[in-house]
Amino acid sequence: MTLGAFLDNVKPLAARYLTATALRLGWYAINSGLRLYPSVVLPLPPHLDWPGLFVLVDLGLTIWQVVLLFKVVKAALIRYQPDTAATLHLTTAPGETRERDLTSLGRTVVSTPLVLAGTVLFTCVFMQWLIMGGPLGVPFVLMPLDSPGWLIGGLLAVAGLVYGNRFTARAKARVGNSFGVEYLQANHPLAQRIAGHAATLGIKPPAVGVVNVTNAFAMGTRKDAAVVIGKPLLNLLSPQELDAVIGHELGHVVYNDVERMQFAEGFQTMMGHVANFGTVIATTVVAQATKDKRYGRDVTEVTGAMGTAARHTLFAGSELMVKGLSRAREFKADAIGASIASPEAMIGALERVHGIPAKPTGAENRYGYLMFRGGKMGALFSTHPTLKRRTDALRSGAHLKTLPGKKAA
Repeated sequence: MTLGAFLDNVKPLAARYLTATALRLGWYAINSGLRLYPSVVLPLPPHLDWPGLFVLVDLGLTIWQVVLLFKVVKAALIRYQPDTAATLHLTTAPGETRERDLTSLGRTVVSTPLVLAGTVLFTCVFMQWLIMGGPLGVPFVLMPLDSPGWLIGGLLAVAGLVYGNRFTARAKARVGNSFGVEYLQANHPLAQRIAGHAATLGIKPPAVGVVNVTNAFAMGTRKDAAVVIGKPLLNLLSPQELDAVIGHELGHVVYNDVERMQFAEGFQTMMGHVANFGTVIATTVVAQATKDKRYGRDVTEVTGAMGTAARHTLFAGSELMVKGLSRAREFKADAIGASIASPEAMIGALERVHGIPAKPTGAENRYGYLMFRGGKMGALFSTHPTLKRRTDALRSGAHLKTLPGKKAA
């Protein structure tokens, strides 16, 4: 690993470590009258004499810090002590040929619903805590469990979990209908090509479809997935670049990214519906009180705006988490595409597809979190990293080197 690759690998880890540290500092501050504890900059044990809920949350943040520090140490070993890193099976030893073992990949889906539910619950309790006086009132961790914040937050979290599951179950059909997917027979050359790559990843061959957009995406769950390729890509990309795109989309399937993101989208949609419902109630009350019919006519426009505003303000924590998850998963999927084809092919495919002057269609923007080429790039609420960040990561091999491998026989 070169120094540049080392820095590329460590920068996002450092940013996440700062995030974990900031959350720990904030957690201590809201429970101690805004008093800061510099010791939490390092993953030191929590104060066990504090209430159980405080310790539980702080312990989770501490473990997060430990994991991130381990990853930094791992990157440092790969950069400065490659022989030691190879001995510990962290990377390939100098001169050693290592075959990728991509059949053991996977990621649990459970963490995403739990984090989203926890974020919404915390937001509601935190807002009530601020109304009650914030740092001048009762410590956050001692907020009564029968208070409105806990009740409303709990109801919203449960509603989000239920709606998210239903949204995920129906997402494949919904997305397919939005794009007019044309599914191919299993003996079609493209379907057989994708099935071969799926076998390399140790997953069930997905359904294969084509659409009339210059994009590609995966949908469904790992057990019932579909990979959809835009017809223009079949002529635009070289065979190796097409394999890279296929590998990228299969990477989302094997990592359960599609299911996680579909659930997250459903959860966030539910939060938008809640905001819309609240706006309808408020508008109706004002209209009846003032006898002004204009409020009734403006409900549709207002509710749409309020739903979007709520996702970026009241539920900003969960929205940022969802978008951050979406951006992070692209690097892993790119690494799978590079492993299936080559880093050069993956870079070439990215540059070709993102170099298309045509703007994404409405359906592509609506389901941007599923697309190979997303909509807006690089913004805080963007679903995809910038093209430069993705190609730089591929050139440095930062994520490709983290894929499991086995020694050649």
